[in-house]
Amino acid sequence: MTKSRWMMGHLNPGCRNNLDVLGFRMGAVLLVALLSLGLPAATPAAESSSAPDPILPEESAAIRLHFGIDRPWDNLMDAPEQVRRHRGFVALLMAGTEPATAPLEPLPLPPLARSEATLRALFQGRDLLKEKRNEFGWAYYSPTDGSGQPLVLRVPHDYNPRVSYPLIVILHGLGQRPLPDPNLTAREPVILAWPWGRGDTAYRGLGGQDVWEAMEAIQSWYSVDPRRISLMGFSMGGYGAWSLAARRPNLFSAVAPVSGWPQPDFLVNLCQVPLFVRHGSADVTVPTIFSRYAYAVLAHNYSPIDFQEIPGAGHGLGSPVFNQVQKWILSQPPSGGKILHFKLENPTDLQLPGLSGIAFEKPHQPAWIHIEPASTEYPVPRITSENLLKIRLNSSSSAFLFDGQSLGSTSAVPPIWIRLDAHWMPEHAVSVSPRDYRAGAAANLFDGEPLLIVIPSDGPPAQNQKLAAYAKTLARFAGDGKPMVVGGISIRTDRELTAAEREHCNLILIGSPRYHSEIRRLLPLLPLRLSNRDEWLTGETPPLSRSENGLLCFYLNPLQPGRWIYLILPPSQPALADRWLRNPAHLLTGADGLNRLGQPDLVITSPEHGDRLWRQFDRDWSWRNLPANTNRLSATHTVQDWALCRAADALFKSNQADGLLLGTSEKVEVRHIDPDYFTEASAAAGQPDIRLSRVRISRRTLDKILAKSRGFRLYPAPSSSGSPESETFRLLVPFDLLWTAAGILPELPKDFTLEPIETP
Repeated sequence: MTKSRWMMGHLNPGCRNNLDVLGFRMGAVLLVALLSLGLPAATPAAESSSAPDPILPEESAAIRLHFGIDRPWDNLMDAPEQVRRHRGFVALLMAGTEPATAPLEPLPLPPLARSEATLRALFQGRDLLKEKRNEFGWAYYSPTDGSGQPLVLRVPHDYNPRVSYPLIVILHGLGQRPLPDPNLTAREPVILAWPWGRGDTAYRGLGGQDVWEAMEAIQSWYSVDPRRISLMGFSMGGYGAWSLAARRPNLFSAVAPVSGWPQPDFLVNLCQVPLFVRHGSADVTVPTIFSRYAYAVLAHNYSPIDFQEIPGAGHGLGSPVFNQVQKWILSQPPSGGKILHFKLENPTDLQLPGLSGIAFEKPHQPAWIHIEPASTEYPVPRITSENLLKIRLNSSSSAFLFDGQSLGSTSAVPPIWIRLDAHWMPEHAVSVSPRDYRAGAAANLFDGEPLLIVIPSDGPPAQNQKLAAYAKTLARFAGDGKPMVVGGISIRTDRELTAAEREHCNLILIGSPRYHSEIRRLLPLLPLRLSNRDEWLTGETPPLSRSENGLLCFYLNPLQPGRWIYLILPPSQPALADRWLRNPAHLLTGADGLNRLGQPDLVITSPEHGDRLWRQFDRDWSWRNLPANTNRLSATHTVQDWALCRAADALFKSNQADGLLLGTSEKVEVRHIDPDYFTEASAAAGQPDIRLSRVRISRRTLDKILAKSRGFRLYPAPSSSGSPESETFRLLVPFDLLWTAAGILPELPKDFTLEPIETP
């Protein structure tokens, strides 16, 4: 039963209705299966036939206070270890006993009566985690929303804290949930972990953060060998394995994506990471061509990749493959000892032993890191960087050379270092802004810091009720995908917001400046102006009436410069505001974390006319200087098409391709723009993610594709120079468009291949 569920998950948008049915059927099975992981009785009362007394409100308050459940900004470093180790599990149990925070589906919890007894035992100091072995459900504590996020663990029955164990992190597919998989039958001394990834989020936003925080928690609970941490996943989990490993390649000794698809921009980061890739040749859920593409890129760069396309196999590949995965992972040598060269789009993805990234010199360009391990010639590791501005060292950092300077090795090392004129200096010697700008707009809200949604308490009651409903929908949003299964961002009115929450939380502020006191306090301190005629004034763009235009803006909090704010200000016309707020998660620009460097920080948009202005900030929180290009985009083009055509033109000039295939992809958000306002400068301020591949294709096959899919078109239309049988084209294809073309690809010749293209 578990095998079939683990094989069926996928992320084909056309099959989501089927997965909804699958998820419903799984609910009843999950409740039984997860409870079978059972917790040992917490007290004698838990074993009796009668249920213990329910948790009283005063008990609940005492437990929440003791474990810091409602203080997500507090890391409890002064609390006993037992409190820190059980904080997430207590939060999860509390969610199971409190209807207001109840999860959307069954969780790895003990039965209700036993959970109440367990809570009391943990409050009295019992170290339940120390007793756990084999397979069991647990949770870590998420500071984003103060929730306990579930995971399933398998710990060796003879676990010895004096031994360092390999850790294998396993990512589930869409519609699945992490149950111990009987296909992984090997009983080597290894710790297995199945994070939930907040449910069906494609491991983006809080779904990806869930994996990082689960890994960090496990390493604090158990003796894990940091050189033998590996990542595997199936379908959506295969995508998660590709994308997460590419973001932090130095963390993993091996990666095994099965029936997944990569994030092509960062494949180059995996050139030195051992990869085990399997995909069925007849997979119509996730087209096999994605794994072929990844193999072509990595094999071209001499990567240690073991790729096999299994003839005739569909999306699910069966237990033999997953047994192979685990055996292969455990056969790989520990990480380290290799030269690594990788790029970053988020400074916090730089996570090295004793060192982490904080800020980029040019925040809308990637940074590069080059690591050379210690050798006989150089007794300490050598690290060089490009476009890195600020780093953090910890007191236990070992010695290394960083950009030619000797850093680390003593407890007196200043924690923050800043590069000034190619030389790294302690922060106290340099004047810097209180919070460094990070590209990505709303993606920054889902990086693991405490987060709150704030709505107005004044104003028309009917409108406030609608805003509260919008906020409730947004509270379950994790950055991408379906609503998170467990947890939720807390909602406050502007009157309820406490001084501690203002100080420690990032804020999503929804509402009208007229009725929202927190927005009124902040707006005069922002680089935006609202005229006495109720118009947005932004500089180079004509005034835009607030009555018909909504505004989105990501900025640092001027009243708490160590925190972020994100403004969602709807049009002042109630009817337009309702239309604009219909899908509030859609208004969190860039929340999925894709193409962080190209996300606009300011968007002014109309429900009737489309986007009218995009802008970005620079590292000092001033507006980013862009060419004053007032050329307007045609209303018949999307910003995505404009960027793709511009990139293709450069490739045409260098004779690298003959044409570009354009079309509407289910994976690409199509932004409608107002050509009377929207300029090429705005488009450049929110540059879409440009990912082009090149295919060689015959005219006959191309004609079939264009005839079958009316949404496809060519730019420019290639001229004929031969017969349909003999003529071939080198055609540029946007990577995401392959999802739409998946139903047509089986008609293509078997030797149909994708070639990676480096866009100018």
